[in-house]
Amino acid sequence: MKLTEAQITAVEEKTGAKPLPEEDDATKQMAEAFGEHTFYLDQNGLYIMEKSDEQGETGMLTVLVQLGEWADEAMTSLQAIDARITDMVINFVNEDEAV
Repeated sequence: MKLTEAQITAVEEKTGAKPLPEEDDATKQMAEAFGEHTFYLDQNGLYIMEKSDEQGETGMLTVLVQLGEWADEAMTSLQAIDARITDMVINFVNEDEAV
């Protein structure tokens, strides 16, 4: 799921995960492997946001999904894992607002 700039900021604020720049070579490689998404990194690994199957009262519910974890303690390389849905849910009321 590709996010708008406002959504990218909202996810970063709510999760602490840092978005990867669109123009980064690593982002391009991950898009080839996982499809077009906004990718995030934190101390545990690689994440994307996906639309939830559940409906929110307002807007679109999304969940944070972990796709990879760090292969080393120095956090210099990632290894793919089976997608793991986290308990982080964000409700995007519209393109510019998350609750």
